[in-house]
Amino acid sequence: MTDTRYRDGATVRRTRLLDIIDQIEQRKGTKTPPTIEYLQSIMTIKHGLTRQTTQKYVRELELAGIIRVDGYGQYWTRMSVVQILGIVAPDSTGTLPGKED
Repeated sequence: MTDTRYRDGATVRRTRLLDIIDQIEQRKGTKTPPTIEYLQSIMTIKHGLTRQTTQKYVRELELAGIIRVDGYGQYWTRMSVVQILGIVAPDSTGTLPGKED
């Protein structure tokens, strides 16, 4: 067996949700907050997701009250990263997966 780590569906899903949140957070305070098209493109490049799958993940984050979309179609987080991690990634690390130093 190779050095690749086994990843179950829940872990993959959690990583994808956190990647969407991370993309929104990275663009916070810029002149161009992310739109659904931007998020779909990034998730296609990073994870090979279809636009429809990304749209479903984004919708779930909206329904959970973690992100919101404004009247211009731009996405924003509704809470701090610490609060988000407590909901989506309660693993007590305080960092987004893959963002450790």
